[in-house]
Amino acid sequence: MSDEATTEVNLDINDLTLEEVERVEEHLGVPIDVAFGPGSSKAKAIRTIAWVMGQRADPEYTYEQTGTLRMSDLNMGESPAEPAG
Repeated sequence: MSDEATTEVNLDINDLTLEEVERVEEHLGVPIDVAFGPGSSKAKAIRTIAWVMGQRADPEYTYEQTGTLRMSDLNMGESPAEPAG
């Protein structure tokens, strides 16, 4: 991937491997369902998933590079289900 996004980035949460979910949670410091829960800032979670998914195509893709992505570059897929309360 280059510094400038030229293709759509898949952010479908259901497409993450368990290892990728673990990396996302480690980076965010919270479980993935909390990261997308009510009252949480979704931007960092979206950016972290974009980073992890971007590393599939380019292992050298950095978190900093995700800052140039536009929302229109993202295929959001499905959000994790909210925990039953």
